[in-house]
Amino acid sequence: PSGWRVWTGLLQWGGARWGVPQTVDGLVQGWAGSKVMKAEKIIWNAILLVALWSIWSHRNECIFQDTQPNMEELLEVIIIRLAIWFKATSSDLPFSVTDFLHNLEQIKFCLGRRM
Repeated sequence: PSGWRVWTGLLQWGGARWGVPQTVDGLVQGWAGSKVMKAEKIIWNAILLVALWSIWSHRNECIFQDTQPNMEELLEVIIIRLAIWFKATSSDLPFSVTDFLHNLEQIKFCLGRRM
């Protein structure tokens, strides 16, 4: 389904190489069982939660406001929400929202060096 393009896009943005499972349950279990560095775990968990909430919200918009699904726009919204969340919860880090949007690999590297 087209919704899996969102997950694939998020994994690419996050720099992960992973086959997306066929069910949401499989996705959550695989996500939780993934081996990521301690510094990346906060980012990894946030991606899952923000994505699930955003997909649910987008689905409700489509149903209750009679809009058409737009997976490309949804992926962009999820990444922007993640960037804003990262910045809001990491006020001691010198990264801008733009850094989170476009330089996530460098941020993960910096976080790994701080821990």
